[in-house]
Amino acid sequence: GHLDQARQSLERALELQPDNLVRVMLATALPPVYESMDDLRARRARLESNLQGLIAEGITLDTTRTIVPTMFYVAYQGLNDRRVQEDLARVYATPDLPPPRGRRAADGRVRIGFLSRYFREHTIGRLNLGLVKYLSRERFEVHVIAGGTHHDATAEAFRRHADYYHVLPYDPQRSRQM
Repeated sequence: GHLDQARQSLERALELQPDNLVRVMLATALPPVYESMDDLRARRARLESNLQGLIAEGITLDTTRTIVPTMFYVAYQGLNDRRVQEDLARVYATPDLPPPRGRRAADGRVRIGFLSRYFREHTIGRLNLGLVKYLSRERFEVHVIAGGTHHDATAEAFRRHADYYHVLPYDPQRSRQM
């Protein structure tokens, strides 16, 4: 909740030891709530400018070696985030991946996956359990992809109601392979 102080700490860390991950964190830091619409617009303009600066400098993060930060709070601004997310994607160096498996299961159903580390006793888990539970199994093969192992009642319900339940390892390379 102390974003400006956090930014100062990141700036100091960058002075002491230049690091692309810290650069990206500093460039993309956003508050969950804004003081005003003017504050939102100013921070959005700075975010867009910062991303363009990272791209111009050739700053990239190797996503095979580190978990990369997301811009979760950008969605709270209520604006079109496509360009901002595309710019962030340019900063993230992605490995060559094998072609994805088909979109359809062997029986012709559409294969659909839900990914979160919050498929447990959490707001995200409570909001999405019904979607996984009640999605038509005649039309869809449902995969739940959990970031972490949880054993509460909500996590157990996700396991029960998914056709397939996968737990991602914390290692980015192994997660991609999976």
